[in-house]
Amino acid sequence: MRPDDSELSSDDDPRRGRVRRAAAVSVLLVVLAGLLVGYGVQFAGSSAYPDAGELASDYPEHVGERVHLWTTVVAVRSGGETATDGRRASVVVAADPLELVVVGLSPDTVSSGDHVQVYGELRPGRRIAVTETVVVSSQRRTSLYVVSVVGILFATGWFLRRWRLDTDRLVVVPRLTDSDGETREETPDETGGGPVDTDTSEGG
Repeated sequence: MRPDDSELSSDDDPRRGRVRRAAAVSVLLVVLAGLLVGYGVQFAGSSAYPDAGELASDYPEHVGERVHLWTTVVAVRSGGETATDGRRASVVVAADPLELVVVGLSPDTVSSGDHVQVYGELRPGRRIAVTETVVVSSQRRTSLYVVSVVGILFATGWFLRRWRLDTDRLVVVPRLTDSDGETREETPDETGGGPVDTDTSEGG
């Protein structure tokens, strides 16, 4: 007996659905990778702002330019202590392989090990006169990581308590709750994935 078109289409639909979902996930992963690369380029140097390696290799050529760098505080100097160029220094930051003396950033606002996003003009003697800075202290950075991890674990636990992955259909389906509050998984009949009776013959 030759199967009709409806039977063939019903068999092909789940396969097509899996292909579409796999394609959609692949596209989203490519987009995510592009965003991550773009973010890294933006803050590690770009066509608009040279990176630390370019500045270190030919510093005199970049004097007077506006730059934007992610740096780490390597020294906080106060009083009469001077830098290697003979000028008084307050804060020294590094963006490997470059080290700069920051002009315009109070030493009272940072500590060694803090991350500082700096934007300003390069000056002779490996100095930068900043117009904008964003300081992320090491203590604050640690607390942000801890809060992020706890949040991810909580969200994952909440999600897995109410949903599960149907590996046969490559879809996420809800877990059902009985009248007594106990969580159970869906059966094939409830998800529509059970066997279908295709016998159309009449009689016993």
